[in-house]
Amino acid sequence: MPRNIFLIIYKSPLFPAHWSLWIPSVANPNIGKRIHVTGDVKSGFEHEFVRNYDLRSETKTHVVILMGEVEDKYVADDDEDLRREEWVEERDKSPRDQMEEVAIKIPAPGPSMNPASRDVAPTKRARMRNCQHWLADFVTELVRRNILPASADSAVQGEPKN
Repeated sequence: MPRNIFLIIYKSPLFPAHWSLWIPSVANPNIGKRIHVTGDVKSGFEHEFVRNYDLRSETKTHVVILMGEVEDKYVADDDEDLRREEWVEERDKSPRDQMEEVAIKIPAPGPSMNPASRDVAPTKRARMRNCQHWLADFVTELVRRNILPASADSAVQGEPKN
């Protein structure tokens, strides 16, 4: 059975929007896994898998955009999901399926701001990289591996940045 893959954009009027990939669970389409990097341009980012993420409980302003479908062989739900009465959100950095394996291979952006120092001028212009750049690279790699359709790559490039 094909699985829908969504882009979640958490909008912000002041800062770049946060982007995550969301895959609903087969057992409960309101709950699923969120794949993203978390952090900031000053400190850098790190991979994070949020399991049993209930999109209905999200209080931040967001939009959900269908990116495409993937074959279910690329996505693993917890076997407990089918028998679960209570869903508890969990966060970790350990991949459990092929989608997550690809995600972890895309380097999370490191610190991309030059240090603020009066003694030393920056040697190069800062190249800001954030969760949006990482997610775009992740989607591009999924398309390259024929996991997601090519239309997903185009869709990500056209989404709002704030």
